[in-house]
Amino acid sequence: MFDSVPSETVAELQARGVLRVEDGNHGNDRPRPEEFGCGKTAFIRAADLDCGRVLFESADKISDVALARIRKGKGKRGDILFSSKGTVGKLAIVPIDAPPFVCSPQTTFWRTLDEKQLDRSFLYAYMQSSWFRKQWQAIKGDTDMADYASLTSQQQFRVPLPEIIFQRDVASIFQPLNDKIE
Repeated sequence: MFDSVPSETVAELQARGVLRVEDGNHGNDRPRPEEFGCGKTAFIRAADLDCGRVLFESADKISDVALARIRKGKGKRGDILFSSKGTVGKLAIVPIDAPPFVCSPQTTFWRTLDEKQLDRSFLYAYMQSSWFRKQWQAIKGDTDMADYASLTSQQQFRVPLPEIIFQRDVASIFQPLNDKIE
């Protein structure tokens, strides 16, 4: 279906301001062990993604001190979350009424910045397709450690860009089916 559709890499879409893909903080900016359990902001790991849902209730919470230090991976309502380390390929869409959250280094948010060029529901449907799955499966075992789809590798993933009317038609069919599955 998408083989003959124009597409761009994530890096190209980011350069044009259409898409933002970002993972959580690594290293010194990551929350410290003593900063968990005493805040309101959910720290979303791959284990917190289940069947298209984000399990905010059971996710660890981080303190305001940790949140103030975090420089990237601050999620927003409507983001699509992708598990990129360990258990690669879990997906969830963040509901509009979601509480505040940040991504761990093992999760990546995909955020549509221009809905006139890339429909969020279409992107979510695409990310559940075999075309998208083939891309991350091809690179997930490239390290000696756990399976990993690095942010650098994700920059090279291709995203189809059919006409926006077609994207919205796909989304209008996909979204109700996805809602029933959930």
